[in-house]
Amino acid sequence: MTFQNGHYNFELDANSRWEADTSPSPLYQVFAKNSETKAALFISVFDANPFLIWSDSRDSMYLRMRDQLAYSDITRIKETKFQNLDGFQVEYRGRDKNSVPLHFLSTQIRVGKKILYLTTWSFEEDYAKNEDEFHLIANSIRMKPRFLTWLNND
Repeated sequence: MTFQNGHYNFELDANSRWEADTSPSPLYQVFAKNSETKAALFISVFDANPFLIWSDSRDSMYLRMRDQLAYSDITRIKETKFQNLDGFQVEYRGRDKNSVPLHFLSTQIRVGKKILYLTTWSFEEDYAKNEDEFHLIANSIRMKPRFLTWLNND
């Protein structure tokens, strides 16, 4: 499955059908929904801050997401590798501003001088059936500059 923004193509593996949708936030450079499994995802890419410690970057991602929730708690933080790239995963639950219980898996991957953020989520009651696919997406995501794709197609 492939999604794109102005600068990158994002390729990922998925077990079910995801469709690009209008982003509810300018921070989400790619936003997609899965109507079948009642799940959503967003992808954002930012310049890495050379003065920020890697774990502080992870924490700032979680804090930014938590600030959008009425309540949240971390269930798991894991430092790991994604296709030989440094990364973190933070699993957390929260309630949105309407008190709807949600469950998130946020992944942050350092790709050269960029940071790729991928967050997948669903309603709390649907998380167990989505969890394997959320991990599949996180473990398979690939980011490629669009201009290189264009040059290679000529």
